[in-house]
Amino acid sequence: MPGVRHERKPLISLTFADNTRGLAFELRNSTESGQRRQPLPDANCRHASGSVMLRAPSPVNAAMTDSQNARKLDRLDLKILRALQENARISYVDLAGKVGLSTTPCMDRVKRLERTGFIQGYHASIDPLALGLSLLVFVEITLSNQSPDAFDEFRAAVDGLSYVQECHLVSGQSDYLIKLRLTDLASYRKYLGEMLLALPYVRESKSYIVMEEAKQTALLPLDLISHRFKR
Repeated sequence: MPGVRHERKPLISLTFADNTRGLAFELRNSTESGQRRQPLPDANCRHASGSVMLRAPSPVNAAMTDSQNARKLDRLDLKILRALQENARISYVDLAGKVGLSTTPCMDRVKRLERTGFIQGYHASIDPLALGLSLLVFVEITLSNQSPDAFDEFRAAVDGLSYVQECHLVSGQSDYLIKLRLTDLASYRKYLGEMLLALPYVRESKSYIVMEEAKQTALLPLDLISHRFKR
């Protein structure tokens, strides 16, 4: 699909020197904004939210421990994460039965997964179309300055824009890929101009309006890492 290209004179002209600055800002998601993690309710209560935010267990994260109960992530932990991804409103009693544990050990495992950051929060899944937020737009952003300070300023500015749902530092010709959720084309024209003025060091932008949302999910593909947890 052809994109809509927006040109702007560079604010600063610098020679590209180093774009290999670690992974600290390689990927950004909604949880970077410092949302508070909410604990699960008591054993017989149901959760107040509809989805769970998980951090993908890597080989390093799988070995992460907390000071109170140092041990690696195991098969039962993965079953708990899978069950909570599918239904974060499940009670502790039902969750324990689903994974084959008694209630108290199951609660302890969930609390440990929260403490160690594998579970990052609990959120309601809201239908954007029902609320009139029907326009989804992806915008490629190219910066005029690829210094670490420029990246920091850009990310801080993006964080203050409520209609920006995601912002990722990417490889290729562009520097960032931004996901916008808006109401209609009129709001797109308004907020695109506002965004380009608010964000520092923007040299060029290219927009892609989504015609159909063929698939959208927040569920992590836990089956891809299940072989690490056989016991």
